[in-house]
Amino acid sequence: MACVIKSERGYNIFVEADMNLGHPRRMLEGVVDYLHGRALHRRLHWGSELPSKLSLERAGFDGLIRYHFHEPYDSHGLPTVWISSSRYLKGATHAVPDHRAVGRLAGEHFIERLYTQFAYVGLSDAAYARERLEGFREAVGDAPVREFPVPTDPGLSSAMRGFLKDFLHSLPPHCAVFGTDAQIHHVATLCHAEGIRVPEDIALLGADNDVLLIHSSPLSYSSIDLDSERIGQRAAECLESMLQSGRDDGQIVRVPPRGIVLRASTDHLATDDTVIVRAVRLIRQEACAGLTVGELCRQLGMGRRAFEKRFRSVLGKSPDAEIRRTRMERAAHLLASTRLSVEQVAETCGFADAFYFSTAFRKAHGLSPREWRRRPA
Repeated sequence: MACVIKSERGYNIFVEADMNLGHPRRMLEGVVDYLHGRALHRRLHWGSELPSKLSLERAGFDGLIRYHFHEPYDSHGLPTVWISSSRYLKGATHAVPDHRAVGRLAGEHFIERLYTQFAYVGLSDAAYARERLEGFREAVGDAPVREFPVPTDPGLSSAMRGFLKDFLHSLPPHCAVFGTDAQIHHVATLCHAEGIRVPEDIALLGADNDVLLIHSSPLSYSSIDLDSERIGQRAAECLESMLQSGRDDGQIVRVPPRGIVLRASTDHLATDDTVIVRAVRLIRQEACAGLTVGELCRQLGMGRRAFEKRFRSVLGKSPDAEIRRTRMERAAHLLASTRLSVEQVAETCGFADAFYFSTAFRKAHGLSPREWRRRPA
């Protein structure tokens, strides 16, 4: 399969990746996007396996972007950028997610939802799994993290499924579980079969935001968007630099995650106070529609003073602060992921005045809406 991006003056590039997975496919889209915007167009080919040395020579390939590690990692003498982080090759250039930042983001997401019990399901021998676990531990502090190591094969044997089932039943109430989408898919399937309620009994958070995998799960789960397209762009940028300079600097380019795509599996608070759980859910649903604390109290059937005291005792902040935070979070997401104007984002998030919105956004994020949109990934 080949993309029609070619020029006799350009480079001939092969991207090796498994296009059945969402993350590698979006990285390929990032490569295409970068190359398409360059003054000297290239010819781009891709496939799930690297062609033989003879095939590469006959096709006149200049450089490679590779996802799979197959010993002895032979790229047949061609400049290569690696976009996998299951391991890091000494002296080779990699463009990968910032996995420690991914882990920290997961931990912060759970902490914000009042979780104090944590578990991690991940591959036992992958570099990125270790880095994510390290970031996760950094975010949750001294709280213990229960670990369930998974073999490197993509599926689970019947014995491993049995071990995972026992592990899930051993978790304490209100436990937050983090892992890749592939592993959380197994967890969600077992929770559905075993009658373990999500998110009431355990909360689930994946990483990769592989929509096909998530939507094929019996339970839809939240997931971290790795900004795969940006990783592909950086990989193409690194390869271009290598082709032009003739040097491989052996750098590891780490791209921070874009954010969390929130779904029902973490849309919950780890508290038995059903009034506060309902209040937070209403805030998330209606904050951008102009919800006020007074309207929130009316829907809950509570007096304002008693409600504000109860809300602060559980969450450590006022309901008005949570409404503002929710609106700012939505605004930041729209600025980063859409082409809506600042005025349109302001209106969508419940602000009647764009100037007031810009002032509030700068106070919340330290940047104006336009600066936020232009910031490096």
